[in-house]
Amino acid sequence: MLSAIVLINCHFPFEKEILEKLQSLTEIRNIYRTQGIYDLIVKITSPSEEKFKGTMTEIGNLHRVNSTVALIIKKEVLYNSVTEGDPSKFA
Repeated sequence: MLSAIVLINCHFPFEKEILEKLQSLTEIRNIYRTQGIYDLIVKITSPSEEKFKGTMTEIGNLHRVNSTVALIIKKEVLYNSVTEGDPSKFA
């Protein structure tokens, strides 16, 4: 299993078709619309590296997607500073 956070920079005007295509990809778990250098952040969970690469290619080939940056998740740590206290124990 491979998980990643993907930052997506789009060319404006931002098109609804990008969101619709992303929603149709089964590996995508979450989509966030952001403001700044990157317009979208998505979380991908793929069963294999090959499937992940295919999903990244699909995203990169979407009309009006300028660039993507993938951050592979090495270890997922769920942390809440209110309930968990000192974050140094997760380092």
